Amino acid sequence: MFLDLSTDLLEAINKELDSSDQARLRAVCRELDGASRHVFFSRLVLRTGEHISGLRRGESDLELLRALAAGKTGWNAHVRKIDFVPGPYVGPERKKKLSFLRLGKEKKRQARQREVEVLFQSALSKVMNVRAISWKVAQYEDPLWQREAIANFISRAPALEEFGLDMIHISLDSFPVPSARGLRKLDLTVYPWPRSDDNAGQYNSITQLIAAQEHLTCLVLNGPVQWTELWVALREAQIHLAEITTTIVSPDLFKYLLSYTGLRKLDLGCQDAGSQAGNDRLADTFHETVLPHHADSLVELSCPGRYESRFSFGAHNMHVISQLPQLTSLAMSLNSAARESTYSQSSESLVYTEIEPTSVNLLLDTASNLPTLRNLTIHAADSDRFRNMCCCGYDSVRNLRELQKTSITRSLREFRCAGENRLEVHVGEEVYGLRLVDSVGVCQGGTFYEYYLKSKIPSLESCC
Repeated sequence: MFLDLSTDLLEAINKELDSSDQARLRAVCRELDGASRHVFFSRLVLRTGEHISGLRRGESDLELLRALAAGKTGWNAHVRKIDFVPGPYVGPERKKKLSFLRLGKEKKRQARQREVEVLFQSALSKVMNVRAISWKVAQYEDPLWQREAIANFISRAPALEEFGLDMIHISLDSFPVPSARGLRKLDLTVYPWPRSDDNAGQYNSITQLIAAQEHLTCLVLNGPVQWTELWVALREAQIHLAEITTTIVSPDLFKYLLSYTGLRKLDLGCQDAGSQAGNDRLADTFHETVLPHHADSLVELSCPGRYESRFSFGAHNMHVISQLPQLTSLAMSLNSAARESTYSQSSESLVYTEIEPTSVNLLLDTASNLPTLRNLTIHAADSDRFRNMCCCGYDSVRNLRELQKTSITRSLREFRCAGENRLEVHVGEEVYGLRLVDSVGVCQGGTFYEYYLKSKIPSLESCC
């Protein structure tokens, strides 16, 4: 049966399988092996670190490098994405147990390291036709020669279009940032070390890398960096991004967004300016200037507030959201109601506020009237009282969040809207969908839609 399928369909099937299932499919017969070979070998994972200079733990990685350098693998011809990931940690005690250290053969160790360096560079030179690279930098393990080899490889890859760099607690002062060109997507996770408010200069190399990408359309920034110089550089270089994801919101970002039109996706994460007053000022600027500026092109918008502020949906920004005709995906937060309730657990008692049903209904009504919207995600913003609390360590705080989510889902189940709609609503881990109830089961003679919990209710039940 598989042999009767077209090559394109076989490729699509292969992309949905994990590597073990792909291997089993290739083992069926030569024809299936040929049809699925380039899908199976389209992604390559290379482990980095000092372990590959050892005599035992890195032997499998060395064998892979030797095969790549010799051009004897399917990856040499078909690889399109390479993931550089940290290998096993080689601590001081483990190093003492390595054969070349235990025997005291320093010359052998140096020769082995030179061999590995040459082999590593040779292997990378045989997979230059790569389109995407993801590099997760180990905090302690990657030797400098290895980082430089990877950076040079990234800089020289002629067909590279996507690059992801994950650096947590890495000093940027001595890190060899690649000088790649022609990127269309750049994904950066940067948590620098040491952390300081006055070390913005160490981001210059990354800022220069981004600002040099004339064809860049998608930028993802994760981490506590303000990136003030970056937004200025992008504005001056007239690089107009179609997709932006960032967890830090600033006036410089807004100035950049107002310098052009055509933004299609904007994800601001659960941003926080440090105070409710600061969040409110940014939110007003965002809703009054940025959103109207990109109203005709915006397709995906995610701007929930981590803490209660005017970033949350309400009467103050309803008119702005309702004027986004191309929107297909929306994520927003809701503030608590004005009235307070008391939640008690054992000897601990905390005051919390529920999510007002009218706020939920207002958001659902606005969302259901957006002609192209298909996905809505609702968050409950935390009270500003939790700002300086380590909420993950308080069972009572987690329970309060659960109660707020319950108040949202209660309003969600009671909501009714007229007209045909295919909207899906996400609240926490739960997914609800609007579905038209048959006229036979109409309550009180009206037509309405019913929400159902996709992940837990396989068959729809009437809400009458």
